Amino acid sequence: MDTKRSKALIITLSLLLLAGLANSPAIPAAESYHLGVAMGLTGTGAPWSADTVKGIEMAVHEINSRGGFLKKHSIKLFKKDTRTQPVKAEQVVKDLIEKDKVKGIIGTYSSATALAIKPICRKNRVLHIAPLSNSEDITKLDFSSYTYSVVPNTYMLSKAVVTGTAELAKKMDGQGTSPLPLTMPGAAPANRSRLSF
Repeated sequence: MDTKRSKALIITLSLLLLAGLANSPAIPAAESYHLGVAMGLTGTGAPWSADTVKGIEMAVHEINSRGGFLKKHSIKLFKKDTRTQPVKAEQVVKDLIEKDKVKGIIGTYSSATALAIKPICRKNRVLHIAPLSNSEDITKLDFSSYTYSVVPNTYMLSKAVVTGTAELAKKMDGQGTSPLPLTMPGAAPANRSRLSF
């Protein structure tokens, strides 16, 4: 992970932990902040979850090496595998909250698992950061002041692609059409369509 991304992750994690502390009962200065990581370490989300977990570990190490969160609380990580399955994610999050006494949870890769753990985090007043899940339903439907998404949702991504494509098309020939190929790679040039706006 490059230095800029590492710094951005540390700043984001710090701000979100601060938001979590604001929503949580006071933590005595000597007590560590228990942070849960509920990611698909196996299953379909494993390739994406592995890098996220490494980034979280790097950020926690950096924060702890500087005296901890708010220079008062060391962060203790509790990592659990959701297997990228909603039912397993619910069980994992309940264990993190009840057994490990986490105050915040970073999870998960899958939007379905993020939606499954959202009500559990809200009920227990535990901060929930969805780092990779991008369904707009995570923050739009059934609002929770304990759940935050840190990536653009599907609506934002779709709108950006359509807007960018329309702007590109207008620049290409000024007529609102684009010579962008709308066929499969390898198709004959004569079979290409033009995109109109």
